[in-house]
Order: sequence, then C-alpha cells, then structure tokens
Amino acid sequence: MELQDFAAVAEIIGVITIVITFLFLGVQVRESSRATRASVFQSMATAEIDYTAQLILHADIWEKVLAEQKIVDPVERRRAMQLFSLVMIGLENRFMQHTLGYVSAEELSSRETATKLLVDKSIYNDWCQTAGYLTRSGLFREYLETLRD
Repeated sequence: MELQDFAAVAEIIGVITIVITFLFLGVQVRESSRATRASVFQSMATAEIDYTAQLILHADIWEKVLAEQKIVDPVERRRAMQLFSLVMIGLENRFMQHTLGYVSAEELSSRETATKLLVDKSIYNDWCQTAGYLTRSGLFREYLETLRD
C-alpha cells in the first residue's frame, strides 16, 4: 500500500467518525430537549400545586373573589389581591413557557377559559393598578387584554 492509499483510508475513517459524531449529537440534543420539557412540566405542576394549596387554605376569600362579592375587610382585600396575583403568576408561567416553545398551544388553551373568566372579574381591574400587574411581562399583559375583547 502506498501513502496515497493510507491517506484515502484515513479520510474515509475521518468522514465516518464525523457522521457518527453528528448522529450522537442529534440523539443527545433530542434527549436533552425531552429532559428540559419534563423539567418544565414538573416545575409548572409544582407551582400549580403550591398556589392551589393557597387557594384551598383561603377558600373563603377566593370564593368571594369568584362570586364577585364585595370584600370590605382590608386584610381580606389584601389577601384576595395576593391570591389573585398568585394565580396570575402561575398563568403567566404557563404562557411564557408556551412562548418559549416548551408548552404546546393545546396546553396553553387548557387554561384559557379559566383565564378569561378571571380577566372578566372586577378584581382584575383593581389588580391592573398594582405592582402585581405591572411586574408581569408585556407579552402576558397583551395576552390578557386579548382575552377581554
């Protein structure tokens, strides 16, 4: 075998190595994407469990919010606003995960009916005047406004 033959064999081995490397990288990227999605879903589930626990703990106040009952007691009013903000943070999390491509449109729309009901409540208008609203992302605030129309 001549030197040119060795060079040709080495080039073929190099090309095969590159192809195998790309295949391996493709598998790694796919697995990493699955792991990221699983982590996102776990985070969202944990957040929803946490804020649902707060809604259950303060069900008397939350029921007043949903029933549009006037809340006169300032402590209850503040707690109602905190609960509302907590729910909106959870909804924003799902919305932003959708925007980033981690949550499908179907998964986002599964909460859309509930979100629409919330933005039609009178407490929503009050919430829009608070830091809880102002610190939400502009994209999420725009999304909420589209649900009101």
